[in-house]
Amino acid sequence: MNMFHHSSISKRNKYIFENENLLNKYESFQDLLEYVELQVFPLNFMYFVNIVKSYTRRWLEIIVYFRAFILTRKGMPIYDIEEEILTKT
Repeated sequence: MNMFHHSSISKRNKYIFENENLLNKYESFQDLLEYVELQVFPLNFMYFVNIVKSYTRRWLEIIVYFRAFILTRKGMPIYDIEEEILTKT
């Protein structure tokens, strides 16, 4: 049913791992499942064409993402980044 992308939103999920290494492996696996669900994999040239077409219409969003990336690299927590960006838009 392609629900991997939304499964963690449900508060019914409970993940228990013996160590951080297993958590990281699970998160990598979850990312791959989400990529398949979002039709990134298997790699398809038209996927990239559609991304470019989509973001040419949403170019302001790219600026917001870039600002968030820069603030993340500076060590700011995501909740502060969100507040910072929302106050300036």
